[in-house]
Amino acid sequence: DFTMSPLYVGCARTGFFATPHRASLARLMTIAGAATDATVLLNADVLAIRVLLTVFALRFGDFLKLEPEGQMPRRLEGSIARSLQSRTDQRWISIWLQGLLDRLPAASPCLAGHLLLLAGVIIGRAHSPEAHECRISYTLVGISFTLWGSVAVLSFFGYLRPLRCLLRSPVVHQFLMLFMHRFKSMTPPPYLYVSDGGLVEVLGILPLLRRRLP
Repeated sequence: DFTMSPLYVGCARTGFFATPHRASLARLMTIAGAATDATVLLNADVLAIRVLLTVFALRFGDFLKLEPEGQMPRRLEGSIARSLQSRTDQRWISIWLQGLLDRLPAASPCLAGHLLLLAGVIIGRAHSPEAHECRISYTLVGISFTLWGSVAVLSFFGYLRPLRCLLRSPVVHQFLMLFMHRFKSMTPPPYLYVSDGGLVEVLGILPLLRRRLP
């Protein structure tokens, strides 16, 4: 079981961490009630079912960010708040910037692959198959698939420090969950996927009994 409270979230397997700012009561209750994918996987945890859930976007869990925002998003948030001279909470700025920075390492080569594929298709359609430009089209398409394949393969080695940045991408997490890939690390992951594991009990009594609390 994964315990969520106003101060801490976690369990014995993952450890306990300070509750993220975005983990509001409404959001956590929505995650706890979204039992579609977890219920299906509890009964049939096979690759075909995982492909079905991923392709049709039937995963209703969410990613909880365990690491706080970095220094650069917080500095930019302070600069923007001072320039706007607003007294309202501007924490969403650092959260949005940190989310953007987390997705860039995996998204950049994927976006470059999409652009190269588009360029290759356009060049290939504009010339006959015997033209020299058609070879350029094949090369661009090959490079695009190489970029996508590289990101996919390197994501399985996210436990290495130089590749740890790939684990910050929700798309990479979805890809790893598709292939039932799990790895253990001495440090917690940047993001943790949380979903309802099925209706064992919904009152929170079981964690209290385990901790022998009244």
